[in-house]
Amino acid sequence: MMNKRNIILIIVAIIILGFAFNYLFNQSPNTSSSLSVMASSAQNADTKNILVLLSEMNLVKLDNTIFNGQVFKYLKDTSFTLIPQPVGRLNPFAPISASEINSIVASSTNR
Repeated sequence: MMNKRNIILIIVAIIILGFAFNYLFNQSPNTSSSLSVMASSAQNADTKNILVLLSEMNLVKLDNTIFNGQVFKYLKDTSFTLIPQPVGRLNPFAPISASEINSIVASSTNR
């Protein structure tokens, strides 16, 4: 049979679990509204920081005299256009069909 100490510990544990359950699952709506207020104030702070950064960027002045220099004028454009290549299989992991094998063999013998 249980002694008095074990019964008291079980009762205290049940009471603590009841408070924990009440705290976790039965929160009042005021808690969620205060969280939304805190979130909106954080968003307002972020918005203010972004606006401050944007206003600081308006103060930046770029010097474009480099584009008028002799070194810039002697630069050459070495870009090239890419030639379109044939597209491979839609699903490269799908099993190869007999018609695909025939086309692979035919293309390798034409080389």
